[in-house]
Amino acid sequence: MGKSTLIIVLGYIMIFGMIQGDMYKITERAVENVSEIYENTQLRQLTNSALEYMISLHVQNRTTDTTVAIANWLGGSFSGSISLSGSDASTNTDTIVVSATGQFGGLTYTASANFQSVSAITLQMPTITSSMGFYAPNASITMRAYSEISGNDMNMDGTPGPGPDLPGITTTGTLSLTTQATSTISGAPPSPEPATAEGSWEDLRDLADSYEQFAHYKYTGDQVISGATYGSAEDPKIVYFDADCKFTASTVGYGILVVRGDLFVTAHFRWYGLVIVSGVSSSEVDDNADSNIYGALLVGAPTSTGTITSHSTVQYSTEAINMVMDKLITTGGGGTTTGPRRITAIQWWE
Repeated sequence: MGKSTLIIVLGYIMIFGMIQGDMYKITERAVENVSEIYENTQLRQLTNSALEYMISLHVQNRTTDTTVAIANWLGGSFSGSISLSGSDASTNTDTIVVSATGQFGGLTYTASANFQSVSAITLQMPTITSSMGFYAPNASITMRAYSEISGNDMNMDGTPGPGPDLPGITTTGTLSLTTQATSTISGAPPSPEPATAEGSWEDLRDLADSYEQFAHYKYTGDQVISGATYGSAEDPKIVYFDADCKFTASTVGYGILVVRGDLFVTAHFRWYGLVIVSGVSSSEVDDNADSNIYGALLVGAPTSTGTITSHSTVQYSTEAINMVMDKLITTGGGGTTTGPRRITAIQWWE
C-alpha cells in the first residue's frame, strides 16, 4: 500500500473514530436528557398529587392549620402545609393556602394553591312515594294492636297536610303482610295493598352511607339509647348509627335518622323527617311502643322485616319531608361545625 493510500485510510479511521465518539456523547446526553425529563415529570406529578391530597384534607375534614410529611409517596416523598388566611363568618367562607414540596430522584419541586371554601353541600334525597317503603326482594311486616301506616298527608302537629296522599306501603319485591282487625293501612290507591316502588336495597344502602360524613351525631357499634333529643323543627339533625340501635326511653328527633342495622323501639319514640333502616344482610324494624314517625320510613336489605304494635304510627308528612329538604339537604347537613366543604374558587401555581 502506498504512503498516500495509507494516509487516506488513517484519515478515514480518525474521522470515523471522532464521529463515533461524538455519537457516544450525543447518546449519553440524550439518555441524560430523557432521564432528567422523566424525573422532572414524575416530580411534578408527585407534587401536584400531594397538593391535591392536602386540599382534600381541608375539604373532607375541615382542616385549616396543619403540616404533613409522607416519606413514601408515588416513589418519592413530600411535605406540605395547610393554613387559614382569612374567614368571612357572614358567608361561612374560609380562605385557605395550601403548599406541597415534593422530592424525587434528588430533585425538589413546590406547588401551592389559594382557594375559598364553604360548607354548603347538597345531599342526596330519596323520592318519597309512600309512608313506608320496603327496598328488598323479600320483605314482611306484622301489624298488631292499634298500629297504623298512613300515606294520607298530615302536618307535624296532627292537622291535615296540604300535599297529595300517597300509598301507605310500597315495595320493590314481594311483601308478606300480616294485620289484625284493629291495625290499619291507609292512603292513596292501592292502599291497603302495597304499591310498587322503584330502586333496590343497594340504592338505599348507598344513600344511607352517603349521610355518614355529614352526621351531627354518629354512633359506632350496637347502641342502646335511654332517652335523647335530636334537633328541633328549626334546626334538624342527621343522626347516624353504623350498627343496631335500640331506643329504651322517651326520644324525640327532627331530621334524618339512619340505622345501618336493626332498629328496635321499646319506649315512646317520635321522629319528624326521614328514617332509613338499612342492614348489612337484613333490616328489622321492631316497634312495640306508642311511637310515631312523621315523614317517611324506608327499610332495605336482601331480607327486610317489620313489626309495628301498640298504637304506633308511621305517618306520611310533606311538612316533615320539606323540613329536611329546606334545612338539611340544601345546607349540607353538617352545618358550620361538621361535614366536608365545597371549593368555590381556586388559584394554583407551581
